[in-house]
Amino acid sequence: MKLKSVLTKIGVGISCFMAVTFSHAALECKDIERSNYDAHENMQKLAIEARLIDGYVSRNHEAVIWELCGYGEEDSNADEFVKKMTDAGYVRRSEVESIKEVLGLDKRSPAGKNYEYAYIKFINDIGLSSAESSHAASFYANKPNSECGKTAKRALEGDQIAIKKLEKEDNTCTSGYED
Repeated sequence: MKLKSVLTKIGVGISCFMAVTFSHAALECKDIERSNYDAHENMQKLAIEARLIDGYVSRNHEAVIWELCGYGEEDSNADEFVKKMTDAGYVRRSEVESIKEVLGLDKRSPAGKNYEYAYIKFINDIGLSSAESSHAASFYANKPNSECGKTAKRALEGDQIAIKKLEKEDNTCTSGYED
């Protein structure tokens, strides 16, 4: 039981660290537009938050950012341009994804975001196993009105009874994907 307590504390520490790290990620395309007085400083923030090499926005990164934000040439296709830049090796695909994430341009569904949030919280903060976390997160994200979805939501809110229910081997979340 002590091991679980220690692991839970470590998970809470990691979660707090990640929350602090990503709490500054409130940049948008308008923040880096050239007409913005703080555009240069915001580009520096973007470079750091997107973890670009050397914390620096190169001219190739800048070209990709402009296209992603729609500030490029009128007749250009941003997706094709970004693909050419990554295929040629001017920017890494992972950097493009990080830039999109920092600028809020990633196109993940709300269910996908909810699943990731719940899965990480179940593993790191609550201490469920990978399988238990996966099942509970699936119900939380995709079937929130099911018994398991409601239990998962209460557990994420800190309800100890709901957490104990999810920890049981024969809980409603382990019976597959039907309720």
